Amino acid sequence: MPANCSFDDDTTAADNVDFIVNWFAANKNYTDNDFYLSGESYGGIYIPLLALNIVYYNNNQTDASKKLNLKGMMVGNGCTNWDYDCTPATVEIGYGRAMFSTQLLKTIVDGNCSNNDAEFTATEHLQTPLCKKALDDMTDSITLYDFYNMYKYAAIDTNTTCPKHTALWR
Repeated sequence: MPANCSFDDDTTAADNVDFIVNWFAANKNYTDNDFYLSGESYGGIYIPLLALNIVYYNNNQTDASKKLNLKGMMVGNGCTNWDYDCTPATVEIGYGRAMFSTQLLKTIVDGNCSNNDAEFTATEHLQTPLCKKALDDMTDSITLYDFYNMYKYAAIDTNTTCPKHTALWR
């Protein structure tokens, strides 16, 4: 990858608009069809940004035949804001489903623990040792469950020494 190559959610949206425009140009028999976007999870970030970029693209077209026929979008189980969708939602849902103890909840809340950025950036080192342990303990507790069906335990792969959890339906 070239040293000057960088990407983020905005550049991904712009690249996806380029792809969609080129796809419709290569598949002209679909251009008059209604066009919908959908996604889940991080699609809560990607899909609205892509839709917005398509609106900008359409607004800049002087030739109506080049406009994309976007009619709508939908997002299921979407991440839309890291401050609300990551640690706070996981803590609330996990505790509300009795996936970990009241004492662990108290430690997380009293410590104002958050790992919202840890998955995507190198900020994990900013966590206090207390928060790191509490969040690790929470993760260990909730991974005993299939997070997409929290009322059933996840299947645990017993053929490895690593704690690998697999949804039962896989």
